[in-house]
Amino acid sequence: PPPKVLMLNRFNLPATVSLYPQVDTIVLTSIISLIEQVVLLAVKNYKKGGLSMAPLKRVRSRGFTIVELLIVIVVIGILAVLVALTYNGIKQKERDTERKDDVKTLHGRLEAYQAQNGKYPTLANVNDATWRSTNMKGLDIAALQDPKGPTAKLVASPAPNAYAYAVSPANCDNGAAGDCTSYTLTATLEGGGTYVKQSLN
Repeated sequence: PPPKVLMLNRFNLPATVSLYPQVDTIVLTSIISLIEQVVLLAVKNYKKGGLSMAPLKRVRSRGFTIVELLIVIVVIGILAVLVALTYNGIKQKERDTERKDDVKTLHGRLEAYQAQNGKYPTLANVNDATWRSTNMKGLDIAALQDPKGPTAKLVASPAPNAYAYAVSPANCDNGAAGDCTSYTLTATLEGGGTYVKQSLN
């Protein structure tokens, strides 16, 4: 699963941000380091022996100093990053929750079919809209589509942005090649890992 940022360096800013997988933690660390350096520079310039108070007052009378502007810019930048990371983390968790719910829904319908027919449908069966309308009435087609997937269609092997339905024996066709006696449903999670539901038989 993606790492957690629980404390932002010596500033002690609570974040508890779930980092989006595509964002390297080094980027966030670099931003934090930059804001530390800017703040330290500001403190140094205001200390005795740094900038004289007279010119500083004259600069202040005209508005912000350059150091103050830099601090504001860096703070805005880091806040923007944190907001983006938090938003992406929340949306990612929502999609993973939806994936788990879809797999549970499919699992329930597959078990109901097996209870009535003594076997599980093939992958081709489940992907056939006509077959579903007769044998899995009421199943929402959205349950077959990953939140980021292009189509409402199950695949044979686990893959990102798709739900996998692997029946066993591998070549079963509920006909001459034999009945499908078990299966494994898999959803690949954005937060890392997979969510799996297996047949009850």
